[in-house]
Amino acid sequence: MNNRFLFQLLAIIVALAVFSPNSANAQFTISGTVTNPSAMAVPNVDVLLFDSNGNSLGIPATLTDGAGFYIIDNIPFGLPAADYEVRFDPPTLTGLLYTQVPITVSGNTTLDIPLAAGSILSGFVRDTLGVGIPDIDLNFRDENTGDNLTPPGDNTDGTGFYSVVIPPAFYRLTYRPVNGEQLIIVELRDVSVLTNTTIDVTMLGAVIISGNVLGPGSVPVFDADFDAVDVITGIKLVTPGDNTDVNGDFAFLVPPGTYDINVAPLLADKIVPELRQSVIVNSDITLNFLLQAGVLLTGTAKDQFSSPVVGADIDIVDIATGLTLFTPSDKVDASGIYQVIVPVGLYNLDVQPAVLTGLAPVRLTPIQLNIDTTINIVLANGVTVTGTIQSFSGAPVNNVDLDAKDATTNISVPLVGDHTDAFGAFTTVLPVGAFSIEIEPPASRKLAAVLLSGLTFGLDTTLAISLDSALLLSGTVTDSNLAPLANIRLTAKDPLSGDTVFLPGNKTNALGQYSALIVPATYDLLFRPDSSLSLTDSSVLLATPLVNDTTINIILGQLPTPTFTLTGNVVDQVVTPVVNVSVRVLGLGGAPLIAGPITTDGAGFYSFPAINSGTYALSFVPPGGLDLQDSTITSVAVTSNTVQNMVLEPCIGPCSCCLVAGDYDHSGTFNIADVTAGIARIFSSGPAPVCTDEADSNGNNSFNIGDVTYGIARIFSGGAAPVCGTTGS
Repeated sequence: MNNRFLFQLLAIIVALAVFSPNSANAQFTISGTVTNPSAMAVPNVDVLLFDSNGNSLGIPATLTDGAGFYIIDNIPFGLPAADYEVRFDPPTLTGLLYTQVPITVSGNTTLDIPLAAGSILSGFVRDTLGVGIPDIDLNFRDENTGDNLTPPGDNTDGTGFYSVVIPPAFYRLTYRPVNGEQLIIVELRDVSVLTNTTIDVTMLGAVIISGNVLGPGSVPVFDADFDAVDVITGIKLVTPGDNTDVNGDFAFLVPPGTYDINVAPLLADKIVPELRQSVIVNSDITLNFLLQAGVLLTGTAKDQFSSPVVGADIDIVDIATGLTLFTPSDKVDASGIYQVIVPVGLYNLDVQPAVLTGLAPVRLTPIQLNIDTTINIVLANGVTVTGTIQSFSGAPVNNVDLDAKDATTNISVPLVGDHTDAFGAFTTVLPVGAFSIEIEPPASRKLAAVLLSGLTFGLDTTLAISLDSALLLSGTVTDSNLAPLANIRLTAKDPLSGDTVFLPGNKTNALGQYSALIVPATYDLLFRPDSSLSLTDSSVLLATPLVNDTTINIILGQLPTPTFTLTGNVVDQVVTPVVNVSVRVLGLGGAPLIAGPITTDGAGFYSFPAINSGTYALSFVPPGGLDLQDSTITSVAVTSNTVQNMVLEPCIGPCSCCLVAGDYDHSGTFNIADVTAGIARIFSSGPAPVCTDEADSNGNNSFNIGDVTYGIARIFSGGAAPVCGTTGS
């Protein structure tokens, strides 16, 4: 006796126990006829029985016969009185919809069912090699009602085919692997299934994007949501299971491609979301995120009647960079509330209601966000501006970008609907006031941009704009070493009127490249660098004729480094000029910055005629025998021609002028000359050291052969630095 037989026997015993004659319930049947909308019998309909909660009772299905008749009487001793649900699943080829109806049984019950007609949706699900994929689950969501349907047969069969009957409607269809296959879920939206429809689907193989998300203090971020947007199509992928777990880990599937990938923590966590752009994903990839703490910016956006401006877009623009922050879920909700998390900083706050509201967009600037902040916004009625933009030949120009700036403040207005459609038409809303309108066509059309200055908008306005043909002026800008220069601004002027031509985007990029579309004519051209680059402007290219596409490469020279004169007089305490004082320019760390010292003349005067701006130390070393202290003055700031006078003090106490240990000749430095002078003293009766304490290199309170040996070891073998003695001589 095998296990299968035992289970079957057990099921029969349980059924007999439940429906035995000894039960307190009576035993009844459910029967009836199933027909189609034409009242004709429908044979071979599966009739299934469920309890009142929709749970299957495990009773084998009953089939309708050729007359559409069925009877549920295959339970031993009949059905007890109870509430049930009966489901009718007609064959797919009939085109009839399944139905499930509740019924109360208190006696033998008749349930006749007319089945409604539906639409047959069928097709084939394959992989990229064309092989059918079995057991792919189909989900159906009515786009109008939001209802989810679960028709019978909503999985592909063993060869990848499927066929279901559903009510005629528009659906969101989802094709989903359920057996762990590494395949991309396919989601089709707004699919019309108003008649019998065939949809074949190819499911792509997937790669895994996984990683970890940590917040401030490297704490795992739970339930952060990921999105992946295809860079080429702009479509956001369906990526189920793309939220982080309690450890901050995540993993989801995408087809190979290039994506903008973003992660958005819960608002309550007050952690700044992050967007990584153009991530190339050709194989399984690991992305880890360390997110920073942020502050909550919230508030309401309402009109002057306190009605919520639902769907208005909130943008936060970094004033320093001009970049719009990534702020998911930044739309105003049904209550008029918006909420975004941003880093601490200085921003523009842009509020952009839909054009159809007739409300004017608003830019609030500057907004300093250091703590959680609430800003409530009231949007006023605006002026609707419509128009058409065409080329010089009268052809409509698609995707023209319109920008508006306040004529007084030059602050940009965050427009909505600011691009033309396929017919060259646009509709946007402006606040009441005076504005300059910048009109920039796509570069591929080779049309010149237009600036409409000082237009006043008080009533709804229509504009009709024609764009002139343009040529391409391009090239590179480098320095004298041919290194590319970024942010070099190109200016073009009419040589007769002096008017400046409107050239949007007229700065070089990181590669030093520029390109501008300009009407053919003669111009004065100027390439102007940012003042921080210390570059000369190029020579102005006067009266330059531009007839066809033209390339002009520019080399900008370095500005000469400004130099100044550092001068002064050196005197003793009684203001007598001191001659032959060695004056040396040092860095603040003591390293010589100008080769060789300058020696004071007969008037005690010194001069460094060419010194760069900066802060220096000056070393003053008087000649030996004058009993004057060496002196050093620090932090001499040179930003223009500078005078630094010096008064040398007399030595106090025995050998108090010891400034440089090992300096036998009292020159202000320790070098090979001091070793040579020491050798001459010892072996040839040369001159005695000016200051014994300076000459006493090894600090043993005398000058002898040991000091010479010490000096040689220092200079030639990196020995210990000399130290001043304390002989008192």
